[in-house]
Amino acid sequence: MVWTLDRKGLREKLSFILNMNPKQTNQDFIGPTGNTNKYLDEAINEAYRAVVNEAMLECGYDWFKRVYSFTWAADADTQQVPDDILGKDILELRDTTDDEMGTPLVFCDYWVDGAIHWEDRKTLRWGTTGPSRITTISAVCLENPQDLVSDNDEPFLIPVRFRDIISWKAAILLRTMADELAPESWILRFIELQEQLHTTLARGKPSMNNPSRIRISDPYEF
Repeated sequence: MVWTLDRKGLREKLSFILNMNPKQTNQDFIGPTGNTNKYLDEAINEAYRAVVNEAMLECGYDWFKRVYSFTWAADADTQQVPDDILGKDILELRDTTDDEMGTPLVFCDYWVDGAIHWEDRKTLRWGTTGPSRITTISAVCLENPQDLVSDNDEPFLIPVRFRDIISWKAAILLRTMADELAPESWILRFIELQEQLHTTLARGKPSMNNPSRIRISDPYEF
């Protein structure tokens, strides 16, 4: 059986894991009238977040970095954080006004004269005077997994060939929510896919800070 890799396909795979019979009328975890897929979809989104968070912790941030650009006005000491960056972890700021590679900017969690730091969670401050000219800033951010809202939404932070892991994780989560023990075979299958995903992401890019490694999991860890 071939599954698509968007929310609809992940839901169909999840339903198949839970029930082993797609034509069964009394499916487990049926949602309320008018939204019968509610609990399956919520489990898929929670599983997606969990799989991404586990991969970040185990493999480092390289795969999950994204770059966003914005303009800081001359002589403005504060700057509202753009909506597409708000809520993301900012790992690095670069002045890319003159070239794409740019110059690293000092970015602190507290006030340092001449450095950029947080004024509040929605505002950045650049010293006491701001930049001397209109400045293009490139922010290297840690991407957050976005909820899959529509059936054609895809979990883009997980490589296509590993997305089955989301359905297996969701199945385990739903059994846990029902205060039931997930079958050992489900857990072992999830761990097998997790090891493949982590090994691929850890080896996917040259990195001085994230050496390649394979973590040996406890067979009951999920």
